[in-house]
Amino acid sequence: MRTNKLVFLGLFLPVAALVLVIGNLVASARMDAHVDEILEYDGARLNLISGFLGSEILNSLKHLRSLATEAVTREALDESGPAPLQSLEASFLILAQRNPLYQQVRWIDEAGRERARVERNLDNLTVTAQQDLQGVQQVAGHTAALEHGAHEDEHGDRGQHQVLGDAAPDARRD
Repeated sequence: MRTNKLVFLGLFLPVAALVLVIGNLVASARMDAHVDEILEYDGARLNLISGFLGSEILNSLKHLRSLATEAVTREALDESGPAPLQSLEASFLILAQRNPLYQQVRWIDEAGRERARVERNLDNLTVTAQQDLQGVQQVAGHTAALEHGAHEDEHGDRGQHQVLGDAAPDARRD
């Protein structure tokens, strides 16, 4: 009887070990395929998101460049007084009307003083009164924009300021 057990174990163990090795290889291959599928899906989503963000930033920078070259903006930079600022505020209103993702359009001068601001509250655009404008100490996150020499306009995102060439859309209104 002992011989039968040894013969049985001698025949059964190699087959059992072979089944376990093959099962492990199949499970490992399926797991690798699943991981590759997840990575491919995440990579595609990342490319889509980065393309969208790049496009939004590019559009904002185009708007900033266009605004910086307009005569109204140059006049407001070169001259002081209420007339050039009112023209600049009107230009900011037009920019905000054309771009519903923008929650704010600001001009902060080189000294860090906010000179003009247009804000969106739902679908209503308002020009901020001169006495309500802020200095750089009151504008959270604007120091970095000043260090990079940006001073044309800035758009806030959920109460935080994004410093992307001083122009960035609000992502809430998708």
